[in-house]
Amino acid sequence: MNQPLWGNKLFSISVKQTNTLLCFRHWISCGVFLVKDILNDQHCIDEDLICQKIQRHNNIYVEIIQVKQAVNPVLSLLRGGGTIESSELDFKKEGELSVEHFRSREIYKNMVIPKLIKPTFKKWEDFFNITLDSDAINKTIAQKITDIKDTKIKEFNFKVLYSILVSRSYLSKWQDINPNCEICNTEDNIAHMLLECELANFIWEKSGQLFETDPMSIILGSCEGNNINECISVVEYILYKYFLICKEEQKNRNLRHFKAFCRRELSDRSIIYHQVKCPEISNFLVEIKSLI
Repeated sequence: MNQPLWGNKLFSISVKQTNTLLCFRHWISCGVFLVKDILNDQHCIDEDLICQKIQRHNNIYVEIIQVKQAVNPVLSLLRGGGTIESSELDFKKEGELSVEHFRSREIYKNMVIPKLIKPTFKKWEDFFNITLDSDAINKTIAQKITDIKDTKIKEFNFKVLYSILVSRSYLSKWQDINPNCEICNTEDNIAHMLLECELANFIWEKSGQLFETDPMSIILGSCEGNNINECISVVEYILYKYFLICKEEQKNRNLRHFKAFCRRELSDRSIIYHQVKCPEISNFLVEIKSLI
């Protein structure tokens, strides 16, 4: 009876034809952790006891039914003299969490954190022929994600750093599409789209008149300050957005159309940054627009 109710493979319910482990956060916050916490003296699930512990909760009776569905088969097995093989209990391993001190925080610490994979930017390290230590990775994450003000740009930068953006080269694996850039006739991957394409060269040449735009600063972050990193990220996002729109409209990218698109996007973005009281970023974007 000292088995934990939550996250225990012994107790599961069928949801959409899939076995799902129990985990009711409201019950946990009310101090219900173990099977014995919901049993009476006859070792049966006590609804009145549960209702006393779990107060003011709309779905309490639905959840009680689900708990009964999950726990009663095991209780019946134990009452009939059956046993549960130790191999079935994957929840507690030697040196891990003690059932008597079952808390969500401790489960996270003991079961999730050890399995986390430390972030790496392997594709960009190969591209630039460098090796980034943990300090450099943390600095890049701060410059390109944490310190960025626009949430959409944060998400975009995350996808850039982990190389999970769509490109013609990527799509060609599943679709009947030419993997080469329609302008440069070379493989159109993310590095080409953001750094090497004729469109990228054009916009970075113009932006380079205002701040440093070497490839590593563009992708991994510039030391010139948060405002510069935000501006660089906006320009990257415009390059990628132009690709997506042309793909959706089934049009080929070209420099003339890209210039008009850039001016419109930079104008809109500068207005937004001005409205959220980021005048320096807004002014940078206006200056880039004036150079196009």
